[in-house]
Amino acid sequence: WIPDHAAQYDYAIILPDEGEETVPNRYTNMFLNFGLEVFCYLGVAGVAIVLVRAPVQTMRAYADDTNYQMKLDETEVAKLCATGLPKFDIKPIVIPHNTEICKYEPFHHIYARYSMKVDEKLYFRSPDSPNNHPFGAKERLRLASTLMEARPKWGGENLKFKRYMQQGGLKGFFPLHHPEELRLLSRHWTNWKVMPWSQPFYSIKEYFGEKLGLYFLFMGHYTRWLILPAIVGMILQIWNLYYYPTLRGAFNSKAMPFFSIFIVIWAIAMMENWKRKESRTAVEWGTNKFEENETEAAEFKAKYSE
Repeated sequence: WIPDHAAQYDYAIILPDEGEETVPNRYTNMFLNFGLEVFCYLGVAGVAIVLVRAPVQTMRAYADDTNYQMKLDETEVAKLCATGLPKFDIKPIVIPHNTEICKYEPFHHIYARYSMKVDEKLYFRSPDSPNNHPFGAKERLRLASTLMEARPKWGGENLKFKRYMQQGGLKGFFPLHHPEELRLLSRHWTNWKVMPWSQPFYSIKEYFGEKLGLYFLFMGHYTRWLILPAIVGMILQIWNLYYYPTLRGAFNSKAMPFFSIFIVIWAIAMMENWKRKESRTAVEWGTNKFEENETEAAEFKAKYSE
């Protein structure tokens, strides 16, 4: 055991300490059947800790089997379109780009399912991806999590971590931080110069996932739009204090109905602008039709109606 050994794994599972011999027999055999790698040791607080990660070959096979969507490398896609595939009688493809119609380049933000039959250099590699495969930290965590919680193709039960924790079979199940990536994100995110609407949303999405990234994106959008009603409300409040010094008079101000109408119009404009921004973000992050490719929750049980 070395202090930074945990950084090489993706998930940590905390088990009640029932003796060193019983720990591997509890869950590790299931993990090994899934094709995962484990590292077990006893903690100092009376618990057993199991570290889990997915080998590269397991990630490749599972991503191929589940049609996992991955971003394509724009440079490689452009080269492929420019040369074509003569052996399949596919001629070069030329896509003109008109910035007046679309600001995106023709080969930007293209997502496709992963296939082991395709050269991996076609897939985008994030800075944290190793040189031998395109699976970054986000892909490793998501694939390992869905692999553990999905029902095995060969039969048997899937791992229901929430239920196990409620029943006391597990004390904890959580992804592990990657220290270097977290340090880089903190340096760009926690800077006092960063405004709520200029946060590194893409980096947040890459580290914490699309749901949390979208949350901060909306909060930044909402905070920016609040500046306008804040300025108008401040001017109105000063005007009320000048002409209506009493509290009752301020509530009876003739400007209040107009301010209410302004807030209604502002709210509609803010939400409509957010819908456009959300749609653009879905294209850039590859979350279009996300529900169609989403894996069923491990706790889901279908009920047939008569």
